[in-house]
Amino acid sequence: MPQPQRTRPSVLVAGVLDPDEPVVELLAAATLIPDVQVRLTGNADRLPWKVRSAAPPNVVFLGYLPYGQFLGEMLAADVVAVFTTDPHVMSRAGQDAIGLGRPLVASRLPWLRGRFQDAALFCANEPAAMAQALKRALQDQASLAERSRHQQVVLRGWRERGLAQLRLELAELPSPSWAGLGRG
Repeated sequence: MPQPQRTRPSVLVAGVLDPDEPVVELLAAATLIPDVQVRLTGNADRLPWKVRSAAPPNVVFLGYLPYGQFLGEMLAADVVAVFTTDPHVMSRAGQDAIGLGRPLVASRLPWLRGRFQDAALFCANEPAAMAQALKRALQDQASLAERSRHQQVVLRGWRERGLAQLRLELAELPSPSWAGLGRG
């Protein structure tokens, strides 16, 4: 069955609705951008009923999605967002967004800034800042998508250099001695 056409811009907030995700602030931000559909991934049953029931009408809880469907939602969204309060989190969903060349908004935290650099717009986990960053990302979609594609190349380079370094270090390790193993 064909998907219905969206008549308004959409943001996919990629997460699992864990306690480190600023969901209450995000829902407050969604009230500030009523013309934008805000789609959240993750198990909504993790949220208190009071939080879920207070969601504005432009918020859609998608549930926990199989990975292929999750990536499809990323591709269909105008902007992808990842928000967390954990200063040490490394967002897999943010990396997926970069890998797909999607415009990205993320929490302004050092580890996320270090990974996504200029590819993302960063904001505080406060409703006004989140709403403003999402609106700006929707306005600058093409530029942000291009920056994501550039960051793909950067991240692949980091990975290749890391793998090369690991191979060198493994090659320098002494060979294991298997003598005497398996003898009873």
